[in-house]
Amino acid sequence: MPRKIIFYDGLCPFCNFWVNKILKCDKEEAFFFASLQGETAKLFFKENNILVIPNSLIYWEENKSYALRSLAVFEIAKYLKGFAGLIVIFRFLPTFLTDWIYSFIAKNRFLFGQPFDACPLPSLDLRHRFLV
Repeated sequence: MPRKIIFYDGLCPFCNFWVNKILKCDKEEAFFFASLQGETAKLFFKENNILVIPNSLIYWEENKSYALRSLAVFEIAKYLKGFAGLIVIFRFLPTFLTDWIYSFIAKNRFLFGQPFDACPLPSLDLRHRFLV
């Protein structure tokens, strides 16, 4: 099975909330997670010639390209079971609209809580799913 990595803002409480939701829905352990602030993300940016760390969710699947913003959300939702997977029904909307909604939420994500001082550590039983 190809490796699937979700790059997220490790300092963001809203982002961490969704990482925890995905972990609960992902019973097959298809996803791995890497903080945008970590070494795995820095290497990914360098290998893909990304000069600025985006203020965005990035989804990467091995042997495929990566997706940003709302397209990343839809790619992830395709693999989720239950309520979280229903997000994919909004894929029919134009990307400019779904990216605008995504950007609005991303810009206001700290209204859901103050940023963490450091990326929270996962529990021991989940650490194998997180890349440094």
